[in-house]
Amino acid sequence: MPANPLQVVRWATSLLLAGLLLPCLACSKEPVAPVCATPADCAAGQVCSDGRCVEQQACSPGCAADLACLDGQCAAFSCASRPCRDGEVCVRDSCMPMDCAGVACAPGMACAKDSVCHEITCGGWTCDEFEVCVDGRCLDQLCVGVVCSTGLLCIAGRCVAGGECAGATCSSEQYCVDGRCVERACVGVVCAQGLSCVAGACTCSAGTTHSCGNCGTQACLADGSWSTECVGSGPCLPGSSQACEGDGQRLCSTSCAWGLCTSAPCTAGTERACGKCGKQSCSEQGTWEACSDEGACESGSTSSQACGNCGTQSRTCNATCRWSAFGNCTGEGSCAPGNERSRACGKCGIQHATCLSNCQWSWGSCYGEGVCTPGSTRPISCGVCGTSNEVCNSSCAWQVTPCSDPGYECCCEEGGCRCCC
Repeated sequence: MPANPLQVVRWATSLLLAGLLLPCLACSKEPVAPVCATPADCAAGQVCSDGRCVEQQACSPGCAADLACLDGQCAAFSCASRPCRDGEVCVRDSCMPMDCAGVACAPGMACAKDSVCHEITCGGWTCDEFEVCVDGRCLDQLCVGVVCSTGLLCIAGRCVAGGECAGATCSSEQYCVDGRCVERACVGVVCAQGLSCVAGACTCSAGTTHSCGNCGTQACLADGSWSTECVGSGPCLPGSSQACEGDGQRLCSTSCAWGLCTSAPCTAGTERACGKCGKQSCSEQGTWEACSDEGACESGSTSSQACGNCGTQSRTCNATCRWSAFGNCTGEGSCAPGNERSRACGKCGIQHATCLSNCQWSWGSCYGEGVCTPGSTRPISCGVCGTSNEVCNSSCAWQVTPCSDPGYECCCEEGGCRCCC
């Protein structure tokens, strides 16, 4: 029997809707982290990061005593350029309140203790460093949200008194903290042992010293900073130990110096290598005897000696701790120190040389020269209108050759004589 057309349409529609809805039944919408403006908007164990509440990351392993865990990272309480105040940590070389972890502020704004970003200008005036604008006045970042009792002021996150302080009167730039007058810039600043806060910076007193390294001392310079030199520092840390002489051990004393090497008892009759290819036997008392049958050198070491004219030759210690024969002499100079020599120079002259300590000749000036170069000639007049040549002999002196006289007569007139035919 043919199906009712209306039923066919309903059946097809049901299949279509099922095909569209079934995939959606398998869909699961991932949870979206809550929106936040400050850490106060997030649940316990969460921090506000990039406008969303996320689980606070633990620091693993834990941070050292002088570090704080901040959003999964260990942060220092002081920056390289200056110490941070109590309640602040160093982030990207800048001190910021610990309550501002994960808070990112826009340009011209800064995060305060209440974990909120505030303007840093008030009515056209720029607040001082570490201050933000709250209700039209500049407040210390660490004092935003802090309520002090009557007569106390909030400075660096602490409620302090001004004026009278344990019988003394603090200046206008000081506040009374724990019964003593403290500079405003130093309130909340915690300095290391041996340092004191001056104008917000931790400095030392010139001439004072403190410990450094291994039992060493470091002096404070005139500018209030510690010297980089640690004087008298020893080679070890008190209580530490070090292996020595095979299976021996030595301990570092309280003066940071190594003590004597002590060995554990050995088994009588056993032997071990020692020194320069020697051997050592264990006595009946369980102690090692002196090293015997040693060689002359440490295997693999080398030695050299002078040879020839300022040269050197080397030898190597072999595997049996014996020296090999010396090799060839290398790097020699041209003479032996103190030797002398001479050579001809210039026009039949002579030049002397002396061998210096570096085995090189040092030549003096040329002396005793003649007047000409052997073999050279020059014409001269001779006889009656005759000519001749002078020849330079092997001694660099001129020697005259026989005169060539053509036989011309000498005609003398008033005023002088001349050659004539």
